[in-house]
Amino acid sequence: MLWSCGRIGGALLLGAKGAPLTGVELNDVRLHMIVPDLAISESVGGNLDLRWTALTPRDGVVKSDIPALLAEDVNGLRLRNVQVDWADGMSDYFSDGIRVENFKDLSIDSYSGRQAQPDRGAAIDLRHGAGVSITNSRAMPGTRTFLQLDQVQDRRVFVNYDLRSAASVITPATQRFETEIGVPAVQRK
Repeated sequence: MLWSCGRIGGALLLGAKGAPLTGVELNDVRLHMIVPDLAISESVGGNLDLRWTALTPRDGVVKSDIPALLAEDVNGLRLRNVQVDWADGMSDYFSDGIRVENFKDLSIDSYSGRQAQPDRGAAIDLRHGAGVSITNSRAMPGTRTFLQLDQVQDRRVFVNYDLRSAASVITPATQRFETEIGVPAVQRK
């Protein structure tokens, strides 16, 4: 059964430097991102509220763009059958479908989604990590870039996907996986 929720803010999985979240697995999750109330959006939108877990008061509210799912400082994260969709007219501070930063051994299987804004962001944005496999995934209509990579090593597998709706498959185009099948050269930008 698919677990589904409407969200006005992104879902967070946050480890810490030197103390990563380990072995987290999300299965059968649908994140339907909805437009927040305009008054709330204008007053506090574009911030991560970390007050309950921040080590210092200064770190409690952090200015940030908001992906549907943000994971930082994670080891062994497994995302299986995750769907991200966005309502029309999302505020400018909403960004990527999934963003994972500072990771080891990430597995994404059967993901479908896109970014929030038509002119920026990615369906999947990976930063500063090592060990990634992406399989059986699909770019939804309106996808600008399916996969954005920034300092990602040990790119293992990128296979069995439907990227017909993506304007760009992988950015930067020079990034390759050990095993990848049929990444269209025309769409690499």
